[in-house]
Parts: sequence; C-alpha cells; structure tokens
Amino acid sequence: MKNNKWKKAVEIFCNATLGTTNADCSTGSLFCKLKDEKDFDYFKKSLKGFFKFYNNSNVKVKGYKLDGNNYVFDFI
Repeated sequence: MKNNKWKKAVEIFCNATLGTTNADCSTGSLFCKLKDEKDFDYFKKSLKGFFKFYNNSNVKVKGYKLDGNNYVFDFI
C-alpha cells in the first residue's frame, strides 16, 4: 500500500474511533496516545479489522506501551 494511502486510512480510523489523541503515522507504525489504556486490546483488534475491511489485507498488528498512555502499533 502506498504510504500516503496508508496514512490516510489510519487517520480515518483514529478519527472514527475517538479513542486516540496525538496520532502520528510513519511507515509501518502508528504512534498515539490512548484516552484509556484499558482500550489497548480493543484498539489493536480494531486496527487489524479496519485494514482487513479497508484494503482486504491480513495485516498483523503488534502494539507496545511506551510510557504513560503513549503506545506504538506496528503493522506487519
């Protein structure tokens, strides 16, 4: 998937969920702050489902806590 198309897709997803702030995309990763850290698993599964719907691709999503409510999600 082209980088601009990928960034736009993730931006649409983050705006639609309202569960993140400070979302920033770079190649293969999403850096964001979750409003509630309890939503981590839900957000990760939702990202995977979004890419399945949006691009009909089976993307693996790995998520890591950085500090506070800051997380990174890698797309493989």
